Amino acid sequence: MHVRGAPDSTRIGQQHRAQPDPGGAFQADNQRYFRTQDERDAFANDLTRPQLVAVSAATIRAKGEQGPDQWQPPNQSYWCTYGRSWTIVKATYKLTVTQDEKSMLTKMLDTCAS
Repeated sequence: MHVRGAPDSTRIGQQHRAQPDPGGAFQADNQRYFRTQDERDAFANDLTRPQLVAVSAATIRAKGEQGPDQWQPPNQSYWCTYGRSWTIVKATYKLTVTQDEKSMLTKMLDTCAS
């Protein structure tokens, strides 16, 4: 959603939390994760997993296609939710996790209440 003349903080966009390739090479590399266009479409449009969220345009620019090892939500009280949803998506689609990504996810999940 974009309101002409509105500051970035009021612009809203949609951001995938987890990407198959945390390095950002999704377009060139997604064949090794998803064998068919239907699988790619299912991942990109999955509304049943907590990966699509409305965020500000500024947040989309800041995060880009970076994984949790390179970008964390600025509000640390959201780290638990973010880490859980990232982990659910990665597990559901059997996506790889780098060691750096795993370390940051562990730190994020450690913020969750028991």
